[in-house]
Order: sequence, then C-alpha cells, then structure tokens
Amino acid sequence: MECYTRGRNMVEENTINLLEVVEKQKNNDLIIFTTFTFDPIFFDGYILRKLKKNNPKALIIILIDAKMYSKLGDNFTRETGVEYALIPIAGNLFHSKIFLFASKSKKQVFLGSHNLTLTGFTQNLELSFDSEDDLLTDDCINYVGNLLKKNLTAKNPWLTKIEPYMSKIDNDILITNETEPILEQCINQILKQVSSIKEIIIFSPYFSKVDELIKKLKLLNPEEVKICIQRKNHNLEIDFLDSIEENSLYELNPTHNSRRLHSKFIVFRNTKKDFILIGSPNFTSPALLKTSQHGNFESALLIEKDFDDFVSGYFKISPISKEEIENSKRKFFDNNELGFNPDTLINFAYFDDFDRLTIEYTSKIKKLVSVIFSSSSTNETITSKDIDLEEGNHFIPFSSLSRNIDEVKFSLDGKGISNICRICSPKGMKIRMGFELEDSMSVQKTLSEVVDFEDIANFCHAVFSTPDEKTSINDSKSSSKVTPSPGKKFSKQTSSNLFDLLNQLFRLSITKTPKGSDNEKIRSKTNSKQREIDDNIARLIERLIIKFEREVIPRSNILKRYSAYLVIGLKILKKLENSKLKGITTVHIISGLNRMIAGDQFFSDLEQKEKLEILLLLLELAKEVELNLGNPYKFDEEGILSGLQHTICQFLTNEKPFVSLIQNLETSEKYGFNIEISKDHTDILKNIFQEILLRMSVHERFEIPKKIIHDLDKNEHFELISSGYDTVKIFLEKDSEVRNKINNEIQFLENKQNIEFVKRIIFEFN
Repeated sequence: MECYTRGRNMVEENTINLLEVVEKQKNNDLIIFTTFTFDPIFFDGYILRKLKKNNPKALIIILIDAKMYSKLGDNFTRETGVEYALIPIAGNLFHSKIFLFASKSKKQVFLGSHNLTLTGFTQNLELSFDSEDDLLTDDCINYVGNLLKKNLTAKNPWLTKIEPYMSKIDNDILITNETEPILEQCINQILKQVSSIKEIIIFSPYFSKVDELIKKLKLLNPEEVKICIQRKNHNLEIDFLDSIEENSLYELNPTHNSRRLHSKFIVFRNTKKDFILIGSPNFTSPALLKTSQHGNFESALLIEKDFDDFVSGYFKISPISKEEIENSKRKFFDNNELGFNPDTLINFAYFDDFDRLTIEYTSKIKKLVSVIFSSSSTNETITSKDIDLEEGNHFIPFSSLSRNIDEVKFSLDGKGISNICRICSPKGMKIRMGFELEDSMSVQKTLSEVVDFEDIANFCHAVFSTPDEKTSINDSKSSSKVTPSPGKKFSKQTSSNLFDLLNQLFRLSITKTPKGSDNEKIRSKTNSKQREIDDNIARLIERLIIKFEREVIPRSNILKRYSAYLVIGLKILKKLENSKLKGITTVHIISGLNRMIAGDQFFSDLEQKEKLEILLLLLELAKEVELNLGNPYKFDEEGILSGLQHTICQFLTNEKPFVSLIQNLETSEKYGFNIEISKDHTDILKNIFQEILLRMSVHERFEIPKKIIHDLDKNEHFELISSGYDTVKIFLEKDSEVRNKINNEIQFLENKQNIEFVKRIIFEFN
C-alpha cells in the first residue's frame, strides 16, 4: 500500500490525478463512491461518460449525505440518479469519502479527503490512499454494503449485486465510527505497537472542541502537539486554544502551488516509527470523538509512513501566531443550516425490467399521503391515489408509469413532506438480475431465493431477455391513460410480455367457486367459468413452456437451464390453490420437460450432478400429480427416460443401486424447497427405474439381479438382505423374462434362507 497526495503541478512520484484514475478504470462490475458533497453537472457530464464507456457492465452506486442530496435539485441533469444509483444516507452528517472499483479479477480503492466534485478532482489539494490490498478493499465494500442494508429494503436489487463482493470477515483495516469513535481506535492501535509518542502534528481545515481532542491525544504522552492550519482556509477559534502554547501553532502550505488544502491528517511521531491517520475526519468532535449514531459518518486509515518523506517536497511548515490565526480565518457554511430533517426520507426509487416503479422509504410517521411523480424533460406531473406510509423501512410498488417520470416525492395537504428523489432507470441494465447466467452457483443461489410471483417473473424475464418481451406503457394500443395506483396494472388489453402472462396465471388461479349454492343456474355458470379458467391456465402454462423450449434451452450459457425450468414450475404450483388445476398444470410441466429433453441433442453433456437435481425436482412434480389428481404419473415418454437412462444406470453397478441413488438425491440441491425423500418419492423413482430397465436388453437386465442374489447368498447380514430385497423387487416386478431367468438361477444358490427369499419375490409377482 502506498500513500499519495494528488493534484497537478506537484512532485510527480507520489502524485496522482483522479481524473486520469477514472479514465484508466476498465471492465469493472461494481463502482462505488461515497461523498459528502456531489456535483451532478461535473459527474454526469464527464466522469459518468468515461465510466460507462470503459465499464459498460458496471453497476454504479453513489452514497451521499441526505441533507446535501436535498440541495442538489437545481443542478440535476437528465442523467442524475437515473443512469446510476444515487442514494442519500440518513441520520447525522455523512462525510465518508471512498472511491472503489471492483470486478471478479481485481479491486482497487481510493480512500481520503476527496468529494465527488469538480473542486475535489481538480482544484483542491487532497490526500488519498490508493490500494489494491484485498483486506482493505473488502473492509470498504463491507462498510458500504452494511450502510445500504440499513437504508434499503432486503428486496433491493442493488444489494443483490453487492453481496457477492462482501466478505464475512471484518479485517479491521478500515477505521470507521460505526461502533467506536475513530480517535479511540487510532490511539488503541498505536499503543499496541509503541508505548508513547514523541510528537503529534495535526492538520485540518475544520476544527471544533479542540481542547477535548487534545486532552484525548495526551493519553499518548506526547512531548509536543502541533496544530497546523492554512491561511484563509480554517475556522480555528483562538478561544479554544488557551491550553495551547504559542509555539505549538503552525501554518502548512504546499510548496509547488497555492491550492486550497482539503486534506485532513494527524501524524504520530516516534523515535522508531511514524503513524499517520488519513481519511475524511476533520479535527472535530463529531468526526473523531463520537460514533455515527451521535456524530458524523467517517472513514479513515492508520498507516505507517515516515513523516519527513510524507511532507518533503510537498509542504512547508512554519510557526504562526495566535493573532495571525485569528486574522486568517474564513467563514464556512454551518452544516446545521442545511435545514433538511424530514419525517420521511425516500431512500431510493427505481424502475425494474417491467417498467414497474419501486419506492423505498424510511418514515418516522404513519400517515396517509399522496405520491407526486414528475418528469424533468416534459414537465409532466402525476399525483397518485393516497397511500399509507408505515413507520420504519418499507417499499411501495407502482405499475403503468411512463419511463419519462424521473422524480418522486411524498406530499401531505399539498406540501412536500419528503425529499425529491431521482428515479433510477439505467438503460439496458438488468437491475433485477442479481446473477450471471454463465455462473452455475450464482443461478443456483438466485433460484433458491425466488419466493413470490414478482421474483418468478423477474427471473424469467432476465433469462428470456428478448426484445418482444417489453411493451411501452405509452403505447395507445396496449394501455390506457389512467391514474397510477400501487401494485396495480391498468392495461386494458392483454400484453404479450411475460409479466402479464404470469400475472394472468395467478389472477386466474385464485378464482374460487361459491360453495353451498342450491341454484343450479349459478352452479352451472360457475362451473363453466371454472372450465374457462382451467383452459386459460393450461394455455398460459403452454406459452411458458414454449418460451423455455425456444429461448432458454437452446442457450448453452445458462448452466442451470433445466433445473431453472423445473424450479420455476414448482414455484408456480405453490401459488395455485385448486387441486385439480395443480395436477393438470403439473402434467403440463412434466410433458414440457419431456418435449425439451427429446429435442435437445446436448442434454447428455450435462453434468451428473445437474441430472440428479433434475431427477429430484421431477420426483417432487410427479408427487404433486398423484396428490392432486389421485393417479400416478406414467413415465413412458421418450424424452425423460432416454435423457436420464445413463445417469440411473450408472448406479446399477453399486452393491445397493437403488439405495445409493436415493442417497445421492438426498444431497442434491433443493433450491429452497423442503424436499425430504418419502415413500411417495421412492415409489415414483421405482417406476422410472423399471421403465428404464425395460429399455435394456434381457441380458443386461438379468446380470444385475443375478449378481445381487449371489452376493446375498454369501452374506447373512439382515441389512444387506433387506436392501437387496427392495432392489431385486424393482428388477423383477414388471419383468417376466428376468423373473424366469432368476427362477432358473435358484439352483445355483447355497444359502437356504436366500433361496426362500428369492422364491418369495418371484411368487409375489407371478
């Protein structure tokens, strides 16, 4: 790790230009900025364009102080918070400054004093720490991830994107004040390495409660404490310096230019080594003496670096009098004057892949409010019906809103009671797709977390991802101009997109037949309606099958494509209430699988592990058929049997083939289902086993039970005999040819008990 100061026209060796840093960043998947102030015009007009050009797949997230966010409105561009996530952090002053770039192969962080502004990049003299160290970058990602978890709901898709990068271990490299004040942590770290400090040198543009801070620093028993300022760039009050000697006051200036110093650092000098605290904290009580619950949100780093090397060639330090300090102060704005402290904060708002809007908010009140949508490009304003705000962190879904809408706020009695929030809607980015289709583990994890209708639709949409899947909300042929309401879709005509397809499916499935009616006309009408519903659901399921068959199965990049199909099918079934309908739907799903496998010449290339997953999910589906229709599903189609034959036959060489197969199935991925192998499953598996066996030659079929009975003949252990009995039954139950051969084979057995055992089996099926 190396420490860098930055800016133009300075000593080259340890100088960086953050503009050039941004330009050089390429092929990142995740880009994060944390900042107190933010310059939308600068970022959108220059930084964003560079990032998008060189990092086309990157998810860009900016965390900003909530009060500063509320002041940005006049500077918003069309891209502000739309092409990237701009998220306000509520509570006290959010002052952390971290720039992080990450991909699967590399991570890099810049931690220091720099805000995401034009002055922070080009005018101020900032201090930044550049590192590719995994321990530090992991800490930074965890810090940001935990902040987002506190400010966003668990369903937020951006969290899904960040979580794979988060570490389960805190390395304690990054110093934050989430649970413990920064100065206290800093002192403790130093005392673990040295017993005392000779000299402490402080530089900061902002000061408060200096006496309290100096008192805390004296726990290190320093011989001297030096306070450094830059003329016309500090707010150091003389009244707070009564305990400070005149000769302890210094001014610090860059040697190569007259830039304003926005850097913050504290140097701890020892005869053996020097420590430097760098980052976002100024020399103030909220930054250094308090946790984020009562003070600022800050991030810092304690590094070992020789102070002479640190300042040599960069700064000159010279004594200054108290009078000169008093006469060189400048007025800074008071953070308390920002005046933004709403009872309700909109944390984030975004469009998903179905043009549905989700608003995430934190509220201190429970109120009936209006939602005001507006468009900065068309000056259009829409007021929704009133909605109920709940206390705490919540989200509200909306449908049938124009993508032209880019701002939202809450209103009560015509007055705004929340911040104005930009609506994130990145073009071409599958924000809901928190997984990579080519990553087997990622798809597996995502499928396991699919719970409700929305999740199912989102997963399918991400996988299909075809141009005809989207319909414009402004298309006069498919939608009507109505006032939006949470969670409702207002399209008058049936859309062809997947969301509507599934929406129809679930809407139809919950229609209930009136009970206890004596009116024959009513019953007849109801039954007719139910038949119509059943027919419609069958057609919709068929359309879903066709989409998988045509658009997913041929795509080899989707590593779990068959498992995905079956999981989605099972998840849909869990939403259906009508038992007959569930049974019929299940038959459709299994038949669809047959058709897909039969037409897939590459099915045999699937790994054994995935084929066992498919088999387990198939057993669960077949159980649903019998449960809801009363009859077992007959596995006599070509597709499934041919596709799984090799997988099942591989277990035939085992001592206990059927038992071994079941054991492997029990360890297969269950994708969030509570599947425990029961007698229902084993009976279905036995039927599949038998159907596959009948496809083999008589010789092949005979050799396996022959081996089993001869092995049993040599073994008197009951456990082996019992399992052997169950296994041999599978071979003989439907196979008269093999029974005849086994009957002839009895003469070669020696164990009388075993002879009786085999005769019993044969007799059972004759």
